[in-house]
Amino acid sequence: MAGVFFPATGVSSMAIPDPESYFYAPIGSVWHYYGTTQDREIQLTSENVFTNSATAVKTMEKEGQQVIVFLETNPGNMGETESYYHIGDGGVIYYGSHPNQKFEESILPYSVVQFPLIEKKTFRQFDVKQGNLFQDLDGDGINEYVDAFADVTIGSLETVAVLAGTFHNVLRLDGKMEINVTMSSSGEVVVTKDTLTSWFAPHVGLIKYIETINVPIMGDVTVRTTVVTEELEEFRIMAPSLGN
Repeated sequence: MAGVFFPATGVSSMAIPDPESYFYAPIGSVWHYYGTTQDREIQLTSENVFTNSATAVKTMEKEGQQVIVFLETNPGNMGETESYYHIGDGGVIYYGSHPNQKFEESILPYSVVQFPLIEKKTFRQFDVKQGNLFQDLDGDGINEYVDAFADVTIGSLETVAVLAGTFHNVLRLDGKMEINVTMSSSGEVVVTKDTLTSWFAPHVGLIKYIETINVPIMGDVTVRTTVVTEELEEFRIMAPSLGN
């Protein structure tokens, strides 16, 4: 797939070498992040500072695949989370998290990225039509249904400075997700939009992300915007054990 042609731009883009190095996670490795969250309606309403530590704690089998279990202390300032990823020749596949939402369970597993990594290539991570949200948001005793999709675009390699230092040949991923929830009582459609830009350094992993979430306030045209940023402060990458 190296040298894929994109008619929209008229240029070819080459595969990024050694794609697995950007998602390098030997068991026992630890990453410490410094983060901020900002909430806005018309103006800034709150700002919070937080820290988050991620550890690759073990491998386990999930749905017939070997996955790495990551334990995070406070991702996005939302509390402790355990998540599961398979990293292999075909890419990175997400197998969910704990705690999670029922709707997420219905779309798992899905690809985070696919290998080879082709610059400027966009692929769809998931696409749900008329899915069950498993929540009754309008209080009429009926779960709402949802249409949702997520795309990710592979960026060119960059040099990026964060608290932990300056990294070269950094992979940038630009993601966007849209969730359209239809209220069963009124037919009103509530649209949530989420954009996520992430940077991964070779043989280090995630060094920074910026996520912007736009959620309409029920019954109003006002949109609440939350911006979450985390960047790497320090890290310890363990030597891979035999058999990994």
